[in-house]
Amino acid sequence: MRRATISDVAKKAGVTKASVSIALRNKPGVSDELRNRVNDIAAHLGYVADSARNTRGKQLNFQLALLLMFDHPPRVTGSFGGSYLGDIINGFVFGCHQNGSSSVLSFAQRDKVELKDLTFATRKQVDAVVVRGWMPERLLTMLKTLSMPFLMLDCERCIPEIPQVKIDNLNAMELLVERLVNMGRRRFATITGDLDHANGFERLAGLQASLGKRGLRLEDPMVIRESCFDEESGRRGCRSLLAATQAFDALICHNDLIAFGAIDEMRILNPALLRKITVTGFDNMEFRTFVDPPILSVDPKPFELGRYSAELIARHVSGNTKLPGTTFVLPCELTSNVKYIR
Repeated sequence: MRRATISDVAKKAGVTKASVSIALRNKPGVSDELRNRVNDIAAHLGYVADSARNTRGKQLNFQLALLLMFDHPPRVTGSFGGSYLGDIINGFVFGCHQNGSSSVLSFAQRDKVELKDLTFATRKQVDAVVVRGWMPERLLTMLKTLSMPFLMLDCERCIPEIPQVKIDNLNAMELLVERLVNMGRRRFATITGDLDHANGFERLAGLQASLGKRGLRLEDPMVIRESCFDEESGRRGCRSLLAATQAFDALICHNDLIAFGAIDEMRILNPALLRKITVTGFDNMEFRTFVDPPILSVDPKPFELGRYSAELIARHVSGNTKLPGTTFVLPCELTSNVKYIR
C-alpha cells in the first residue's frame, strides 16, 4: 500500500502543503479549525511526517508569489533598462530557492488590478505574496479580504500595519552629494521621477537636505518635476533646464533612464556643456558605463531587495518571524564612474 504524503493531506484539506506543515507542527499561521481538520485528515490517511526532514530547521515547500504592479509596461531582463527589475525578480527566485520554496511571478496594472489578477491567491496556490511597486487601495482590500500574508517591496508609500522592504533613498542622496561636492560641484540641478512614488519624493527631499547641510541650495528653476522614470522624462527635463539659462555643474537624475535621456538630448542641444558637468542616476542599470559620458549611479542592490523579501515572507509564513508594520530599509552604495571607451 502506498504511503500517504503531505500532498495527499493538502489535497484532502483543500489547502497548500505549507499550511499542512504549519498545522502538523503546531506553529502559528493557521486557524485552530484548520489545524484540527488537518490533524484529523492526516490521522485518517495514516500520514507520518519525515522526522529527518523536520529536524533540519528549514521550512520547505512554500509557494511564494511576487506580484509586480506597474503604471507603464515593465522592463525586465533583456530589454533596455530592464536590469533593475530583472535583478529584483532573480533575487526573489534565489531567495525562494534558499529557503526551499517555489516562486510564482505575476504582473498587474496599478489602476486596473482585478481579483482575476490574484488567481494564485484565490485558488490557494500560494502561501504569501510580495507586492512590488504600487499598493493601490483596491489591491490592499483584496489581499486583506483573502487573508493572504503579504509584504510590500519598493512600494510608493508606507502603510503602518504592513511590513515593507525599501531603498534607503535619503542616505543614498547624502552619499551622492558628498561625492559630488568632493569633486568640486557646487551648482546643482535635478530631474525627478514620479513624485507620487516614495522613490521620487524621498530622493528629492534627500537631495535638498544634503545640499542644505552644506550651505548649498537647489534653486526652484533647477528642479524639473517629471512624472515618470523613463528616457523621455530625461529629454523633456533637459530641455526645460537649458531653457532656464541658469548655470549648473551637477545634474541629479532620479534613475539611470532619466539620466540617459538627459544626456542624449544635451548631446544634441549643448554638447559642450555635457563635457563640463557630472550627470548622475540611480539603479546601476546595465547600460550606464557605455553612455558617453558614463553615468555616476547609485546601486540600491535590487537582487538583495528581492532575495531579502523572499526570506522575510517565508520566515513570517513559517511562524519563525512575526512581521508587524515594520519597514526594513536596505542600504545603497555609489558605483565607480568607469571611463567611456570609444
